[in-house]
Amino acid sequence: MATKEVSIHSVGPFPYDDTLWYALKTDGQEWIGTAPTIAQHVVRLTDLSAYAKTYAVAFTSATTVTILGATHGIAKTDLLVAIWDSSNPRALIEAGSVTVHQTTFDVVVTFEVAQSGRIVLLG
Repeated sequence: MATKEVSIHSVGPFPYDDTLWYALKTDGQEWIGTAPTIAQHVVRLTDLSAYAKTYAVAFTSATTVTILGATHGIAKTDLLVAIWDSSNPRALIEAGSVTVHQTTFDVVVTFEVAQSGRIVLLG
């Protein structure tokens, strides 16, 4: 993963200093210009792309949408599923049911009436 450097300038009041320059890297390393006095004063940034993946698929006039686990590639059963309609601006759609298979990770979304829109998986 490429290193991205970020500098954050904060103005107090802080118990250890009123102004500090922080230099943070998102490649798993971090360092701070002036060391804080206790662990609770450390700012930790996390690159969520290492932990969470997303997959989106459009659908048209469907009452059931099946997204195979082999297709979305997120090998988790605790997925977040957001369903957006095709209007502008988009609005959330409530599904009749959403299931995730325990071993294949196939996602099946059903609707009471035919819908069109986009399903976004986050896991």
